[in-house]
Amino acid sequence: MRKKNFHILALVGSRKGKASNTASFCQMIFDAFKTEHNASEVTMELLTADKWHINPCVSCGYCFSAGSCPQDQLDHMEQLKKKLLSADCIFFASPVYAGAISGDMKILIDRLAYWLHTMPLIGKSSLLLSTADSNHGDSAISYMKEIVEKLGAVPLDFQNAFVGHGPILLKQEKTMAPVLKRIAKELSQAVAGNLTPTAAQEQYFKTQTHIYKTYWALGENYPGLCISEARIWEKQGYFASSSMAEIIRKKTLRNGGKDV
Repeated sequence: MRKKNFHILALVGSRKGKASNTASFCQMIFDAFKTEHNASEVTMELLTADKWHINPCVSCGYCFSAGSCPQDQLDHMEQLKKKLLSADCIFFASPVYAGAISGDMKILIDRLAYWLHTMPLIGKSSLLLSTADSNHGDSAISYMKEIVEKLGAVPLDFQNAFVGHGPILLKQEKTMAPVLKRIAKELSQAVAGNLTPTAAQEQYFKTQTHIYKTYWALGENYPGLCISEARIWEKQGYFASSSMAEIIRKKTLRNGGKDV
């Protein structure tokens, strides 16, 4: 394994706590991984929506101009951001409510809106998970996948599990066993430091780099121009890399891994 003390953060958009179906799905994946790979140095923190308080986004736009949210000091968002930045892998997991992700998961994503422009989670991996009674799991997964790709985390796998009617039933071992084995294998690749960005992520990274290089040049000639996102891009060291894959390789080497 490339990195010792690999840490997983499972964010579950359910207020039923660890007894929720979605939380159970996350725990099943972690248990399956530990069983398959005997990885004692891998840990998981499971956070459900009843344990966090996040105020809704008020669309003030301050985060886009200043690179921070004034509400972070008023709720748990600052703590959650620190957890996201310190984790190696993030499970974004939500129950399906009215054909979409839960309100709590949507509020969390809304408050990360400016991160969608600066991709601070490059170098991390993710799993996208949902649970549904009988339908709309795919639409919830599709939305979360697009969000996570722009945050920068590499999506290892994605899966919906049904609790009522459907091909993959959460409480039926026969249908879940191959799913858990597949996801555990993908997770082992992340622990080993083998991450490959999606084509969509590479294209988005190149687009953002081009935009921020333009902003940076304009900022030198017009000091009053707001270029906070370009400054964040520069601070993260992204201007020095030609691709997202290159950044991941650099971070892997800094973490004690070998170039691949």
